[in-house]
Amino acid sequence: MRPTDQPTDDQLVVRARQGDQKAFGELVDRYRDMVYGLGYHLTGDFETARDLAQEAFVQAFVKLNQLREPGKFAGWLRKIATNVHRAQRRRRQVHTVALEAATGAADAPPPSETNIVVREALDRLRAPERLALTLAYVNGYSQAEIAGFLGVRQQTVKTRLARARQHLRTEVVAMVEHEFEQHALPPEFQEDVVRGVEGLVSRFATALPPEVDQLCARLQGDSRQAWQEVLSHMPAPYGRPLREQGEAPRVRIGELPEALHAQVRRAMCLTWMHGLLAETTGRLPWIEDFDRLWVRFWGSGESEYAWFADVPGDAGYISSVALGPEEGNPGGEPPAAAELDGVLAQCAPPEFAALVARLRALVPGKPGALAGALYTEMQRLMREARGHLSPEAGEAAPIGRGATGGLSAPVRKAMAAGRSVSTRDLPERARELVHQAVFLHWGSTVLQLVEHPPRWLLYSGEASVEFGLYARDLEADFAGKEYVKLWGPGSSTHQTGIY
Repeated sequence: MRPTDQPTDDQLVVRARQGDQKAFGELVDRYRDMVYGLGYHLTGDFETARDLAQEAFVQAFVKLNQLREPGKFAGWLRKIATNVHRAQRRRRQVHTVALEAATGAADAPPPSETNIVVREALDRLRAPERLALTLAYVNGYSQAEIAGFLGVRQQTVKTRLARARQHLRTEVVAMVEHEFEQHALPPEFQEDVVRGVEGLVSRFATALPPEVDQLCARLQGDSRQAWQEVLSHMPAPYGRPLREQGEAPRVRIGELPEALHAQVRRAMCLTWMHGLLAETTGRLPWIEDFDRLWVRFWGSGESEYAWFADVPGDAGYISSVALGPEEGNPGGEPPAAAELDGVLAQCAPPEFAALVARLRALVPGKPGALAGALYTEMQRLMREARGHLSPEAGEAAPIGRGATGGLSAPVRKAMAAGRSVSTRDLPERARELVHQAVFLHWGSTVLQLVEHPPRWLLYSGEASVEFGLYARDLEADFAGKEYVKLWGPGSSTHQTGIY
């Protein structure tokens, strides 16, 4: 039972939102075993339950500003943990064979006899009774605390516990209690979570080696050379002489000779790696020198967008993002780690594979899920910034949510016309929000690129390739030059020049 002199959940949430990491650490300590117990109830495995708990808290930290009622933190955290489990289960269902091959699951030590007895006994209980009993024994939570976490009445918890104990023999109940004691979370669990979220995005930039620009340029040259070599071995009519875009034939890569297929896969990998580094490093100047950034908001039908640019007006482009609805994970569920590891092992230069490993190692839990959390938080921040910059809010409105106090006449005029304004000219609160959002957007982009290789790379045998010439009516930089175009199974295309 929590002492009455301890801060309430809503007090801790408010403090954590203000940057008090100790307050978030208290929330972790308060609910860590509750989430761990829920994880064991859902998975039946202590190690998986620990991973689930850590990922749930990382997501909760990133999404904390989305919690509308801080006093309902417990129920909100329970939903996050349940969603994490669903995502993990989908990944296991889709990639069971690949995961087992990668992790050596067949070589894992078998569960103890006690563990088997306990799990079989718990599985015979109804799910609500099993969960109540698990939470009661995982850390001796009181019936009131369990009721608060589950969102039910205390009497309901009392009834479920009584029924559970009636169905289990006395010796089995003792075994359940002993098993949870043996698999208790370590004291450093809070430190692991807090350390995992502290400075998360800022560490991405420091993980990039000093020679990253040279590596990016080298990959661009290597990928073009690799495609030229592939093109020189392509059988007719897929090789030279090349036809213009719209007339060039495409071929399924799996139908090519095995040696040529391997060459294509290597060229694909080099293309993906160059694209990842170009996106990662290309936006760093605006992260490191925020005053060089321009931003504008515009609408299209019922949708609103934020546009980041490197020049004023309505030109220039770095990135654009939808302000809603919240996208969750724009990249969807990441593929099994084994698939990406296989590509890197076969095709990637060692220094690039090491870089990807460093970026992935920065994120506890599942990077793909965190990419979605970062992106969703970025959308929320940009919506709030849009409220501070609304031209319709009135010149005399005070600074605050939905107001524009501090906007100069030129900035107000530019915003009303849908043109970009410099981040240097934004009101203090809007500037702070946009700065945070840009940083989160970059972090989300890095994670998505690392964890979501294109399907044409992962499933090259089912992908298709086309070599051709850019149409001659294009701008001079591209007209008549060679390109390669890739189609992944069930995905959009990718096109790049190989001139």
